[in-house]
Amino acid sequence: MNKKNYAAIDLGTNSCRLLICNEKGDVLSKEYRSTRLGEGLYKEMKLTDDAINRGLECFYEYKTIMDKFDVKEYRAIATAGCRIASNGKEFV
Repeated sequence: MNKKNYAAIDLGTNSCRLLICNEKGDVLSKEYRSTRLGEGLYKEMKLTDDAINRGLECFYEYKTIMDKFDVKEYRAIATAGCRIASNGKEFV
């Protein structure tokens, strides 16, 4: 039987976290990156280009880590800032 590894990504207003566990719930990797996604959000109610770039860089890095652990199933959840930003859908 093939073992499965799972991941969860929590993209918050200031940071992004990654948790990878095996099917038993054992933690294989925990990562934390400061993305400051909400920086400047409330000025114009949109994500800044710099914040978007930091978020994307973090996602690319996390994808590399997930590949290393052969993650096939994952869930990502974004902050309310992504939902209220006028350009949040484009970012997602």
